[in-house]
Amino acid sequence: MALEYGNAAAQSRLGGGVFCCLHDSARGVDEMSMHVLPAIHVGRMRPRLPLSARSAERLLGIVLIPSLRRRRRRLRQLLARDPALLVWALGNLAPARRARCRRLSSVAQVMAEPLIAWLMPLAQSARTDEPVIDEARCAEVAGAASAVAVLAAKLAPGENAATHEAYFLGLLHSVRNWLELSPGKSPSERELLRWLPEICTDEADPSPSSAAATRAIALLSGEARATDEEQPLLDFARRRRAQEKKDWRVCSPGAAGKLAALVRRLARLEDLETAFQRTLHREKLESLRQLAYGASHEINNPLANISARAQSLLKEETSPENRRRLAAIKTQAHRAHEMIADMMLFSRPPALHVERLDLAELLAELVAELAEQSAAQGTRVVSRGLERPLTIEADPVQLQVALQALLRNSLEAIGQGGEISITVRRVARQGTPSIAIDVQDNGPGISDDAMRHLFDPFYSGREAGRGLGFGLSKCWRIVTEHGGAMSASNPATGGAHFRVLLPRRAADLSAAETPPSSPAQTE
Repeated sequence: MALEYGNAAAQSRLGGGVFCCLHDSARGVDEMSMHVLPAIHVGRMRPRLPLSARSAERLLGIVLIPSLRRRRRRLRQLLARDPALLVWALGNLAPARRARCRRLSSVAQVMAEPLIAWLMPLAQSARTDEPVIDEARCAEVAGAASAVAVLAAKLAPGENAATHEAYFLGLLHSVRNWLELSPGKSPSERELLRWLPEICTDEADPSPSSAAATRAIALLSGEARATDEEQPLLDFARRRRAQEKKDWRVCSPGAAGKLAALVRRLARLEDLETAFQRTLHREKLESLRQLAYGASHEINNPLANISARAQSLLKEETSPENRRRLAAIKTQAHRAHEMIADMMLFSRPPALHVERLDLAELLAELVAELAEQSAAQGTRVVSRGLERPLTIEADPVQLQVALQALLRNSLEAIGQGGEISITVRRVARQGTPSIAIDVQDNGPGISDDAMRHLFDPFYSGREAGRGLGFGLSKCWRIVTEHGGAMSASNPATGGAHFRVLLPRRAADLSAAETPPSSPAQTE
């Protein structure tokens, strides 16, 4: 039997007759209204979901956490106790990303970075504009959903993944009830099924987690009789339902209002920081441009003389030790010259010479060029999506420089062993046909401090073995000159993940304005 989100009959029995009154617009004299979250899109509907005082109080602390990893962990814990917040979070995701979410951790990972932006409408709306939602009914729905989630997780097979997915499915079973609590017309069955994550399992072959959630619903609604082994689990789930109903209505005076005020101030601070970073970035570029021009005139000539003299002496030198030293002098002179060239490139990139090229072929050539280095350090390089042509309009020389710097960065970060995965696919970026290049390694990852300066050429530190010189900043600069975008993140599985988005047509080029001191955002 498949888990059915629209099974209103089972949901009404689940709450002991509570859910059967959800369509009734009459309100009791003792009901209480509560704050609501910003509207989400469900088909043509714009439902508003409730924000409990408990969740508002916890969100006050979460939005102040600077570390994304800690913020994700706290959000996952909060989502596990607030099914309405989980439904709201899913409603803020694009359909493709929502379809990939099957666990609380995956929702929390996507939610952590844009949380303040998602909550901004809460800060902008007046309290009098909020619809009235019955707190008592919300507590009933929350308690029932938590009971299903807990029981489903305990009934799921022993695998960790199945347990987490069963809990996730159990919380989502009440999604229709949350949407019906919102004033206005409820979404149709078809709209609801199109909106929900694609985790409804075919009845002919249900997943273990779906089967566990379905069994939990049947036990709690009285449709099925519990076995001797299931009875203690069912009793525990019922106690959890009662506790969650009580906790949902815990009073925290002014928590939602404080959250709205805090979000408003944090958003203002973010705007000021962005404006400051852009001004600082322009001034840095101008300073770097002046330094690069001065260095090119005053330093390149002596470097050229040093390199030429070393080359001349090499021809006459017979001593192996002296030849090694002269070769080192020549190499270091060339390296200094390249650093000045990188400064020139970043401060004022040359004009793009755009032509049609096969991006898959270009990447395949780069992988082949790095084969010797990857083999020497025992690193496995896996590429996907390079089997067929991927036509793009770009500057082949500059694009090769950018992608080569990106791949070398991953190789250097891993050091020995490990694996680098390169995936290329067609995507749409804000309606523009684009190509996404994902490069993921299982190296040491990127620290929070390094992440903030990842593409900044003025940040020269080395974090966990990952060099942060001109390589990544050069890549970022070339990509943005092509009208693309570049981002970085630390996946939950470890390592580092870089994504490059490039428009497929030159007509879509529009250089990005984001300063490199803060572009490494989780997508």
